[in-house]
Amino acid sequence: MKPASMMSESSRTGRRRRTPSTRRLRPYVRFIALSLLAAGLSGCASAPIQEMSDARQTINAARDAGAESEAPGSLGRAESLLTEAQQQLELMNYKRARNDAVEARMQAQKARTLANIVAETRRGMTDAGTENEDIQRADGLLQQSVNLAAQGDMTRALQLAREARRVVRLAR
Repeated sequence: MKPASMMSESSRTGRRRRTPSTRRLRPYVRFIALSLLAAGLSGCASAPIQEMSDARQTINAARDAGAESEAPGSLGRAESLLTEAQQQLELMNYKRARNDAVEARMQAQKARTLANIVAETRRGMTDAGTENEDIQRADGLLQQSVNLAAQGDMTRALQLAREARRVVRLAR
């Protein structure tokens, strides 16, 4: 072992001696760390522009598919949620605005899906004619589906509409 006079200061104290270059870098490292943290947090709080746009486009697609007549309740709910999202956006409550916009898109998607299924089923019923007992059953299922959609029960409405479509497909 070396005598104490020959040992470096860091060996005697057990601490690493800072060099001038290390001391100069420390403020920069702290600045970089804080900058990365701020950038990460600001990404979470950004305005939900894309979600709002997606919701608007899906609502327009639902209207084009005929959801105003086949699923007015769900389409109206989607429009209300989009309006609420816009208000929350103006209040800079981005999390709530994002949630409302995503929910609006989902409601509009359901309305569009129902409208598309109903339109497809009605075309199939027209092609098959009304004399068929299965077609009459499908028509009843479609009416129930549209009524449930108007009441807001989109899950059951979609189930009945899919069943009506299946019945029509089998009847052809």
